[in-house]
Amino acid sequence: MTEKKTLAQNGDIQAQEEEKPVEQAGIRADEERYRDPGASPDVRARDLLARMTWEEKLAQLVGYNEAVWSADDFDRDYPLGAGQVSFFGGMEKQDICEAARWQRELQERIMERSRFRIPALFHVETLCGVMLPQATSLPSGIGQAATFDPEHQERVMRMVGRQARAAGATQGFSPVLDVSRDSRFGRQGETGGEDPTLIAAMGCASVRGLQQDGEFAHGVLATAKHFLGYHGAQGGIHAAACDIPERLLREVYAKPFQAAVTEADMRGIMPCYGSVNGEPVSGSGQILRGLLREEMGFDGLTVSDYCAVQEICERQCAAESLAEAGKRALLAGMQQELPSGNCFLPETLEVYRDEAAVCQAVDEAVAEILEEKFRVGLFENPYAAAEDELRELYGRPENQELTYRSALESLVLVKNDGVLPLKRRAQKIAVIGYHAGATRALYGGYTYMSMTESVLGAKTTMAGVGQPDSKKVPSTAWIDGKEKAKPDDKRMAQCAAQADDGKNMQSGGNPAVWSGSIVEREHPDAERLAKELAPGGKNLLEALRETGGEVSFTYTFGYPYAGDDCSGHEEALAAAREADLLLLTVGGKYGTGTTASMGEGIDGTDINLPCCQERLIEKLAGLGKPMVLVHFGGRPISSDAADQYADAILEAWNPGEKGAEAIAHTLFGDYNPAGRMPVTTAYCAGQIPVYYNHPNGSSYHQGTVSAFRQYVDCPHEPRYYFGHGLSYTQFDYSNLRVSMKDADTIAKEDSGSAEKSRGAFGAEGKKGSREVGREPVAVGKEAGGESAVTGKEAGGEPTVAGKETGGEPAVRIELEIQNTGGMDGDEVVQLYVRDERASMVRPVMELAGFRRIHLRQGEKKSVAFVMRLSQLAFLDQEMRWKVEAGRFEVLVGASAKDIRLRGEFTVEESFWVDGKKRGFFAETIV
Repeated sequence: MTEKKTLAQNGDIQAQEEEKPVEQAGIRADEERYRDPGASPDVRARDLLARMTWEEKLAQLVGYNEAVWSADDFDRDYPLGAGQVSFFGGMEKQDICEAARWQRELQERIMERSRFRIPALFHVETLCGVMLPQATSLPSGIGQAATFDPEHQERVMRMVGRQARAAGATQGFSPVLDVSRDSRFGRQGETGGEDPTLIAAMGCASVRGLQQDGEFAHGVLATAKHFLGYHGAQGGIHAAACDIPERLLREVYAKPFQAAVTEADMRGIMPCYGSVNGEPVSGSGQILRGLLREEMGFDGLTVSDYCAVQEICERQCAAESLAEAGKRALLAGMQQELPSGNCFLPETLEVYRDEAAVCQAVDEAVAEILEEKFRVGLFENPYAAAEDELRELYGRPENQELTYRSALESLVLVKNDGVLPLKRRAQKIAVIGYHAGATRALYGGYTYMSMTESVLGAKTTMAGVGQPDSKKVPSTAWIDGKEKAKPDDKRMAQCAAQADDGKNMQSGGNPAVWSGSIVEREHPDAERLAKELAPGGKNLLEALRETGGEVSFTYTFGYPYAGDDCSGHEEALAAAREADLLLLTVGGKYGTGTTASMGEGIDGTDINLPCCQERLIEKLAGLGKPMVLVHFGGRPISSDAADQYADAILEAWNPGEKGAEAIAHTLFGDYNPAGRMPVTTAYCAGQIPVYYNHPNGSSYHQGTVSAFRQYVDCPHEPRYYFGHGLSYTQFDYSNLRVSMKDADTIAKEDSGSAEKSRGAFGAEGKKGSREVGREPVAVGKEAGGESAVTGKEAGGEPTVAGKETGGEPAVRIELEIQNTGGMDGDEVVQLYVRDERASMVRPVMELAGFRRIHLRQGEKKSVAFVMRLSQLAFLDQEMRWKVEAGRFEVLVGASAKDIRLRGEFTVEESFWVDGKKRGFFAETIV
């Protein structure tokens, strides 16, 4: 990470360390250093900032949005250029080459308006691939998390980073590092699940991939969202207030962000829409300066979520005016307002022009913006790649191989009574459900596919997009720059007649929505549009027919993805009576518009299957036929009928453009599933929050004397546990060994390993291991067969872990695992640690590390986890990061419930660590 900077009130910047003479950089002292590509980004930024006027600086603080739903006027509003550009304008183009031409032309127009030809950062969504036409589409965020495979995640996001940069983007909006413990929240599908260790490991991999490990010529600035605690909102409602204790905020919600800053040098942060403990996060100096920059050491670029700065005034009512909201956000540490200028405009901030604090905040923001532009080489290479290079890059066969593997690895076999894998012999399979015939069902929110649905009339539910406010106009249906007619009442009536049984409960008799819900029906042309957007893409039914050999498939719609419409049940039952096996596709629709049942701004109190699906499962059970369910959506399957009657359940999430083939090949046993649940699944919304790493004495470890050991109407335990996932084969765990050594010694001993993960320290064994002026920890003792580590407290002062010669103390947990079943397959080995006694209430167990490994039939491998003891640190009563003396239990298994091996180690004396340099996840060696 770069050295921190201080700013003088007059706008000049003084380096904290002495600069080399100008002549050493190869240019004369009177030359413009910002033009020198050999100078460091911070030196170039300081030089350029000193030459800029107040108005030129403010131009860098705002974004420009050329999307058709935006009211931005380039000629009127951006006389000096812009600091950022939203790629929504490029997303509206017909293909990637047209989007790239748009980027090159707009970038040139922006540079022409700047005296210094300052180019703009172009940002694009990158969670599920680049959100542009013809870009490779990945599984949803929660599906990526279900792979439990950081190594592959880094490879995939490396591809995404290259595609984004080639299109002209220099900032990618991902990874989503939110910890999600509430399935009511419609955006759970974007997240990495409930566990901060899993999210940290996968998030660091994503950041390294997007940023090309710092080689930004082909990468983008990874921008994590949504900082901080966003998914802890009251009622599971998007953008609502969060009440999160300071300890929980740091230990759990901030951990993935801290890991990405410390381990991967993440360059961007996007604060969340909500408020935390009474403060709007986008205007909170306590969070954006105190926590993020001072405590966590982040020194990159902070950009607003869309319209979040103005919402401080307009929605959260925490400012008297847009100007006051802008001042508050600037002083708090917000550095750019996106997607358009409202609160950071010159005319808005003019009233504060003479305030020293505002001037300093502006200079700090512009300095960081410029530094990141220089870091990514934007002044030397501001444009999208040439068309032939773009076509070659976007058309590489390995792109499809990468997303296909992600889709395969994301699939979780939740239940299997032996019916899977299916046989390709002559038999009849009845395929039932909306999802099987819908290519769109393979794509979640924040994909090009879901965003483009608005052309068929669905209103977007994405915050900041097409919402009426001081700068925007209401959204309408557009594609390729041309306005399309919205669906008329006659079309919607025809659509309703196709499936509606006349029961319009919650829908209030409106034929435009699914009966029993407020979710709009899909346009009849939805599948046609999906095929146009993904040429060659298959829906699940097509993939099954292509893959199924001698199997004969019949298809019926059966039911929609929302509501209580049971009008298709009889047709489905008739087809099922003629079949040998039933294959049901179930779940909701995860997206960004009013035809979706979950997504941004689409929250729900019911986390179970729609009743139209639940009822048909019950009816079909009476036929006595084998029943397989494939579940789609942004939250995990939760269904009493599925648990009781289904013979097998495959959790598919939204697996992306190769998802249909991945599901079909998995069902037929060409691939052995090994995905794991990244969230604990509740029986119903009334259990929420339910998560595996709850505090001692809570949840299903409550432990008090009471009349019942459960709710009166539901178990305390979850439906499915975190880390759960079955296989077509079996694995045996054995020979657990726990030993203590310092991290450097372990790293040297394992240096020849062929399969070594990028863990918490890796090649930089002493990262965060020493603090000047503190006593080192004495390392390494094995007494009476019990592993131990000793600490030292001198004169009452806390001891900080680590020493230069021996590195930080670490524990090595090694075991053997063997494939004892009849198929090759992957196993996800999960390491959990439990602090048996502590001065604060600690979790019943915590994920410390994991490794996805492949084992051939009969093969045995040794797996070792190396965990720095600083990973055990928690915030003590004085809010210091402490590794506390005591005994720790080691638990290794296939899920948080399925523990196969147990061991222990002891920390004999307490010591304290630098929280931002602590361990976050264990390194693994196979």
